[in-house]
Amino acid sequence: MIANHQSNTERFIIRITGWLALTLVAAGWFNPSMVRGQEKESLTESQKQAQAEAATKLGLFSLSESRRKAQAEAAARRLAEKEERPKKPEIIRSAKPGEPLDVTFDNIKFDMEKGTQFEREMLTPDIEALHGKTIRIRGFIKPGARQKGLKKFVFVRDDKECCFGPGAAIFDCVLVQMEKEHTTEFTVRPVTIEGKFYLKEYKGPDGNIWAIYRMKNGQRK
Repeated sequence: MIANHQSNTERFIIRITGWLALTLVAAGWFNPSMVRGQEKESLTESQKQAQAEAATKLGLFSLSESRRKAQAEAAARRLAEKEERPKKPEIIRSAKPGEPLDVTFDNIKFDMEKGTQFEREMLTPDIEALHGKTIRIRGFIKPGARQKGLKKFVFVRDDKECCFGPGAAIFDCVLVQMEKEHTTEFTVRPVTIEGKFYLKEYKGPDGNIWAIYRMKNGQRK
């Protein structure tokens, strides 16, 4: 009778020991290879996360509220930084040598905080490289007093009232001078203008810089 009781007790202890060993392995706290004298390999972040989740499900431990909050804040920061650094579109070069470069207003945008004074050093090397090059760019003709026979006009990113003048971003407009034999007329639709792009500051009546981009020998395409 006593022998049977001892046998049952031993089997129970063996079962409990086996369950505990499996639990520790799942949680990553016990590595059988270490018993054989082998060094434990470093775990990847995904493996660590998987072990943490397994341990949490087994009820061995739970992440503290402060740790969960810190992880959420870190993820939010990474997402915000990624959104603040949009990928800048590359300048599309023509397949045929000597043809104009296809440029967008995003290509000629640069970092400049609102309210700061423009400095030439703010321009990127890619923008500087466009000086004197013939380009094609798509945008809108800013409405003015004249509607037809336009020889000069302000070419802007969009059809809003935000792209030229006090408070506007100076990289959102190009002052266009049409080629001698060419004129154009105002339209509310977007158009493509081709001409020689160059850098030259333009100061408005208030003495502040309103534009830095210009185009001569312009043609409407």
